[in-house]
Amino acid sequence: MKRILGIFLSILIAFSCMSVAYAVKPDKNDVSDYPVILVPGYSSSPLFLTKDDGTVEQVWGVDMDEIKNQVFTHIAELGLGLGALGAGEAKYIGETVGKAVVEMYGVLAYNPDGTSVNNIATRFQSAQECNWAALAEAYPDGEFRPEKEVMAEVSNYVGEENIYVFFTDFRQFASDCAADLDRLIQNVKAYTGKDKVNLISISHGGQVTGTYLSLYGYKNDVNNAVMIVPALGGAGFAYDAISETAILDEVTLLKFIEHGMMSETDYNWLVRANELGFLDDIIDYLIPYAKQIIGYWGSVWDFIPSDKLDSCLDMLDKNESAPLIEKTEAFHKNIMANYSEAFKKCQSLGMNISIIAGTGTNIVTGLDENSDAIITTKAATGAKCAPMGKRFSDGYVSTGNVCTDRTHNHVSPSMEIDASYAYLPENTWFIDGLYHGMEIMDKYTTDLFLKLLIPNEIIDVHSDPAFPQFRASSNPAYAVFGTFSKSSDGYLSSKDTEYIVTNVSAKYPVRIVNISTDGVDLLFSAKTSTLLQPGESAVYKVKGEIPEVSLVRCAVTISYILEGSVTPVGERVLDYTIMNGDNVEYDEDNPYCDVDYMQAIRDIIPSQTAEILKKLGLLDFVNMFYNFVRQLVTILKNLIMMFK
Repeated sequence: MKRILGIFLSILIAFSCMSVAYAVKPDKNDVSDYPVILVPGYSSSPLFLTKDDGTVEQVWGVDMDEIKNQVFTHIAELGLGLGALGAGEAKYIGETVGKAVVEMYGVLAYNPDGTSVNNIATRFQSAQECNWAALAEAYPDGEFRPEKEVMAEVSNYVGEENIYVFFTDFRQFASDCAADLDRLIQNVKAYTGKDKVNLISISHGGQVTGTYLSLYGYKNDVNNAVMIVPALGGAGFAYDAISETAILDEVTLLKFIEHGMMSETDYNWLVRANELGFLDDIIDYLIPYAKQIIGYWGSVWDFIPSDKLDSCLDMLDKNESAPLIEKTEAFHKNIMANYSEAFKKCQSLGMNISIIAGTGTNIVTGLDENSDAIITTKAATGAKCAPMGKRFSDGYVSTGNVCTDRTHNHVSPSMEIDASYAYLPENTWFIDGLYHGMEIMDKYTTDLFLKLLIPNEIIDVHSDPAFPQFRASSNPAYAVFGTFSKSSDGYLSSKDTEYIVTNVSAKYPVRIVNISTDGVDLLFSAKTSTLLQPGESAVYKVKGEIPEVSLVRCAVTISYILEGSVTPVGERVLDYTIMNGDNVEYDEDNPYCDVDYMQAIRDIIPSQTAEILKKLGLLDFVNMFYNFVRQLVTILKNLIMMFK
């Protein structure tokens, strides 16, 4: 039972901050000499309790690497060993884990008014104490150095002695965290003799940074601020916890874990062959216990999406929680609703502010919205997003009023995102398929945040063709990546006569079985069953008529076999927008349409048959064969047309 408790506790905690190493070595040039301050993800700061007798005890400081190892090591065992749980067992496990959580971390609880029950604070506050090199020397095992893989990349350029870690009581309101950040910035400036700092923030750190810029940006103490997968507009898990309505998306959860450990589809079989719905029952029993601890944390209430806030505030006692309610409403009204204006004021002072967000994924729990699995794309960026499973209809152009320059194309190739509504349309990058906290896993994303963080130059989405506003992730778990040879990533025109497929796996050879299209009839000619070693690419000649229209979505499906993998058969669908003529007319009466990926085999066979194939782990294989047949039909049609 202790092992099971450890697994569930690990999953619960690990949602908020996960990162894994992936080597990347971009060119080193034009490096800023400003110190770098890391504003890390949620729960990264160790917390210490001062007891009545004056003694001090560490009460929070989970080793996240160990947490991740537990999750990754035992998730398969969890799926197989507990898959047949009934309601009684779920209740027993949920309540047992819940009681253990309260016993371990009940000391962290807040009062109904939004203040800490106990005298708890952080330990490291001065620049000297927070210096990365000093922490590495004092704690060589890695303790008290969050986001180690990300900062290892940064230290390659600026040196460990020029990096500082921001520690704060993450339970408190974002405005209080921002005040702590301002104090550290002033201390680092005085300690280093520099007049500015560079900020790199992740997840909750992004919300703290956004709040800092809103409240203290006028001081002009920041050179570059890079917010990666920021929780600027909140996080759905807070609403799930307060409302007690969490429902896991098990498929997204397993893919999230898969991407985090670079398992490269080794756990896909769990998705296909096991139903993990029992986790919902366990979480239902677990949440009330977790709520005893986090239910009045200021940060949790700052995390609640604004459109869910009123219904959650109604659950509070208006008298005993009056201070919490007042501060929460002030944050949502004065800070969260005005990021765009605040950031632009900072930019007018010469600050370079950038946002990197993940898109294209359902959320692990709760809200059915476009996200990076943890933070919705809208919350991270302010962008307008089509409902999950829908996209803007062909012909759609940007309609937001944050960027009113209609010569700028701020619509994603998938036609699911309109960045003209974003907090910073010219300074926000969207990575399709980037999971929360996986920025170090994706070479493109790593190169991007380094380029935004360490030079002195001002960079926007128009500055460098190598870093377009929209791009698909190259996480090794996707196995393959594809792009047309002449157009920017995500776009297609008549000048594209070649298609380049790359094996992004770090360990498996990939055999390309078939490439097919939806929304445009194209053929891809190359040696049959091309085998690509990790990092290798193949060039396919593209044949077919590309319509002389623009703003029309199409998709390319790459079918492959990952040789040596537990789950060898796979497909990746990549979105493109045709830009090859006049814009098609947009139907304002029908603003959205279904995400029209290539028709899957499940759409033409009985649902019961599809479920059986899924249970056997054969659905993807059958779907790949179906797409292969569709491609043969396209070839035959073209041959018939040639001889007519």
